[in-house]
Amino acid sequence: MALAFVQVNQTWPTTSATTTALAYSSNVTAGSLLWCIVYWNNTGVTCTVADGVNGSWTGIGTATVGAGGLASFIGKMFYFPNAGAGATTVTATFSSAVTRRGVAIHEYSGADTSSPLDQSAYVAVNSTGATTPTITTTNANDVLVAGCLAGTTTTGAAGGYTSRATPGAWSGNETEDQIVSATGTYGPNFTEGVANDNLVGIAAFKQASAGAAVVNTLALLGVGT
Repeated sequence: MALAFVQVNQTWPTTSATTTALAYSSNVTAGSLLWCIVYWNNTGVTCTVADGVNGSWTGIGTATVGAGGLASFIGKMFYFPNAGAGATTVTATFSSAVTRRGVAIHEYSGADTSSPLDQSAYVAVNSTGATTPTITTTNANDVLVAGCLAGTTTTGAAGGYTSRATPGAWSGNETEDQIVSATGTYGPNFTEGVANDNLVGIAAFKQASAGAAVVNTLALLGVGT
């Protein structure tokens, strides 16, 4: 099965709380890859992510602190492979209450179900267009997924990427993705109208091997259904 985008949802609450819950708009399909990026405005606070069907998600890399006007913000990506089927809500839990906390969640079909993460990177800078981290993939067929926290706003995706969590709907920030078919060095491509401080993360996930069976133990046991 080829990699494919399935759905996205996003939220940016601005009231103090220790959790942010966000449901997928449609039922998740068994075997899907689930990805999210979380931003919050207290660099001394840590974050974990889980959902009601699958439990705890895996964090990607080290939570990264913003620069310039975003120096009070921190961001981190999380993922869960081979998801169980059904309606589910993703919850980001913070070690202390934070006032501003953005969460964007994606679902993809066709990803490797056992060890999908290929590469990842973060960068925090001030620039006149979102300066982005680069990754060098080791697998030909990958989906590249990225998020950008911007000091003012992003204006779209470029360079073959498709905008998913859109500016305006997600407090001026954005996520994007692109499916590639060759190994290489890649970076996100967010466009901006003015100079911005940016905190950007990107992850590459591998396509499932041809003929690989999609088996989710939780789904077989009826957990979460």
